[in-house]
Amino acid sequence: MKNILPKTVRIGDTSSLEKRRRVNTSAGCFLVKKEDDNVKLLVIQKVWPDGTTKYVLPKGHKEGEETLEDTALREVREESGYSDISLLRYLGSATYELDWTEIQLKTDHYFLALLNSEKEEGKQPEIYEDGVVLENQWRDVDEALGLLTYENYPEINELVKKYIEEDILG
Repeated sequence: MKNILPKTVRIGDTSSLEKRRRVNTSAGCFLVKKEDDNVKLLVIQKVWPDGTTKYVLPKGHKEGEETLEDTALREVREESGYSDISLLRYLGSATYELDWTEIQLKTDHYFLALLNSEKEEGKQPEIYEDGVVLENQWRDVDEALGLLTYENYPEINELVKKYIEEDILG
């Protein structure tokens, strides 16, 4: 397997020294479920009041002394409602810079996870996105990876497919 080097991508068009800077760490999952000889990947469809549609993975900010694993499990539960999952592998991370009212250097960590049962509990809508409608969608892996709006990293996507073959279908 080839080595994957960390890469930082800058998003935004200003870099004023007047802006505050913050480091932000998130974790989430490529959550899959097995249906007979087929594997589906969870994407969350987000539809804004103006009709804009994006697809994302369940992912969010690390809280306090929480481990990345605990963050990923909590975020899956809060954003999708699924609580009976197992983390299978750590896939890697992506680091990028967001230039908003403050500049955030953000690192997202990803895990491959397996849904053990459809049991749902603890879903919490995101309060900062009023009017956004969220819907869990289980899609074929290639289709789901193609829909991802923000988490579309070819190197990580290759690992997702490789480990699905080895860990779930193998």
